[in-house]
Amino acid sequence: MFWVDEQDQPAPWAAPPGITHKTPSSAAASTNGLAIAALVVGIIALLLCWIPIVNNVIFFIGLVGLGLAIPAYVVGRKRGSGTGMAVAAGVVSVLSMAGVIATQALYVETIEDVGEAFEDPFEEPPNEPPTNSDPSDPVTPDEPEVVPGSPASPLTLGQSATIGSYDVRLVSVTANANEILASTNPFNEPPKGQYVLVRLAVRFDGRGEGDPWIDLDPTFRGTDARQYATFNCAAVVPMAAVDVPTLERGGRATYQDCFDVPPTAIKGGLVFVEDSLSFSDGDRTYWTVGKR
Repeated sequence: MFWVDEQDQPAPWAAPPGITHKTPSSAAASTNGLAIAALVVGIIALLLCWIPIVNNVIFFIGLVGLGLAIPAYVVGRKRGSGTGMAVAAGVVSVLSMAGVIATQALYVETIEDVGEAFEDPFEEPPNEPPTNSDPSDPVTPDEPEVVPGSPASPLTLGQSATIGSYDVRLVSVTANANEILASTNPFNEPPKGQYVLVRLAVRFDGRGEGDPWIDLDPTFRGTDARQYATFNCAAVVPMAAVDVPTLERGGRATYQDCFDVPPTAIKGGLVFVEDSLSFSDGDRTYWTVGKR
């Protein structure tokens, strides 16, 4: 009779030699490592996206972060190991690329303004107002200058104005566009007040490229002393601004925007357009909607 030492026998549950099993924790670790790398790259791109010249490279770094975040998210979903970090990395990477585009547009606009300021360095100083040598003759104060395109002297339909890098005309205003927008898309909801539809014609005169729906910001100023922006109009608009392709120098386009305005605030109101990157109310140009 032969005795067998139980310690010499392989355990019935032991894996054969040379075969290893990858545990769920190691799979999750590899997925998390990819997501962490994507998040780190995205954060670096977001922090550096505002620096001139450097942000030309940062845009591609943001693309790399997004490229790492997408597979990390896909693998995480398949393995059920969580996708929060991958989603955060993707969002940060997209924000960094958007920051590069916005800051470069601002830098280009600033450089153009500085260049125009130095085009005529020998501009003559304004003439000094005449002095009144006779003290007995009362001085009549000058009347304030009325600037065309201001609220006090708005432009009429068809007149054009230079706004940023664009020549802009307000072609038409439809004070009651409820039926037009209802027939444009059956899913358009009724307005809270009344839909006002305006048509703009633009020509891009700047350097590089221009997107009117990004660069220009139209607003309706009602007679109720309130302003109504285009984003308050949730309806699908025919000839929408977002459908206008990117313009190069000399490129023209015609498009429409809508506003949701209380009916009592429309008649006598104004439409003004301003450069989206401008932070001064003085850069706005006003047009009349109808008889004032």
